[in-house]
Amino acid sequence: MPKPRRLWCSCVIIDYLKGAPRAKPCEEIIDHGTKGELEIAVSMLAHAEVVKVGGSSSDEAMIQEFFSRPYVVSIQVDRRVAEEARRLVRLGLMKKPLDAVHAASATIHRISVLETYNLKDFAEVAGQGSPALVVREPIWDGQGSLAI
Repeated sequence: MPKPRRLWCSCVIIDYLKGAPRAKPCEEIIDHGTKGELEIAVSMLAHAEVVKVGGSSSDEAMIQEFFSRPYVVSIQVDRRVAEEARRLVRLGLMKKPLDAVHAASATIHRISVLETYNLKDFAEVAGQGSPALVVREPIWDGQGSLAI
């Protein structure tokens, strides 16, 4: 049986790595990932968007360490994801193509939870897809979504 999976937008990863107060719930999510109870999906786009954490020389090592964790699953930005992102923008469901890539990564890969701090930017895609996409700030609710 696949592990529960949720997708993190780049802003969640950055705030978690910075230790921002609003990212406190991420620590519990990470704890469950470390225990092998869930996976955190990230678009390969996040690998490019997560550039600075605190402005120190150790940022790159911290970023690389996060993306190499065994419970962090990278989703390729392939043709299906790119076309779905474009469709979301053309339909007016997303305004920013880069945000649309995160949403498309979740819907194409049937991940029902997308966690972000930019809720208004993703509001129109909430409920889209099958399973219906839940867009929320990071929270430990006892489970993630099942990957299929």
